Amino acid sequence: MKPTTYAILGQLAFRPWAAYELVKEMRRNFHYFYPRAESGLYAELKKLDQLGLARSESQTKGKKDRLVYTITEEGRKVLRDWLSTEPSSFHLEFDGLLRLFLSRFGGPGVVQNALKKTRLDSEELLGIAQKVGTEYLTGIAPAQSEIVLRACVFDFLVHYALLYKDWAINTENYLVRAGQLKEEDSIELAKDSIRTTMKKFGM
Repeated sequence: MKPTTYAILGQLAFRPWAAYELVKEMRRNFHYFYPRAESGLYAELKKLDQLGLARSESQTKGKKDRLVYTITEEGRKVLRDWLSTEPSSFHLEFDGLLRLFLSRFGGPGVVQNALKKTRLDSEELLGIAQKVGTEYLTGIAPAQSEIVLRACVFDFLVHYALLYKDWAINTENYLVRAGQLKEEDSIELAKDSIRTTMKKFGM
């Protein structure tokens, strides 16, 4: 099964969801740390229904009919079995870092554009975090009952955003300084940067 399958089952384990509301909630929850869970959501819901892991029921809300999905006991078992397995190793996929890595083969502005986009993305995430954090502190978050575990996710994502933001700012300053030096001096600057990082983290 795909990661999307388990992510959907996890959301349904909390409570029944209308398809549209479930998709909206999953994009809110998983976008920044498990974006693969956002792909093919409607098709996956239908598949879960066909497999007997969830069941759908047509309900009327106002003048519209909507499909509401509920997890089945078999769905809970599949989710429980998956949660008992060992997690996959974490990995990083960062387009801006790839562009910096290959920037010598591009035109002017490649690095600056990558760093600017990284800063903007990190600031967007921090803005969302401020809103979400306020919701939990005031008791109005959609998953308020999950605050004990969600605080851990919140802490990770804020640190993640700050890591990207600080890296982008520091990298920009470092490259400006390196660009003002002779080649041999810029090499020494790079070595000093590596030494400083290794010392900082006890390597």
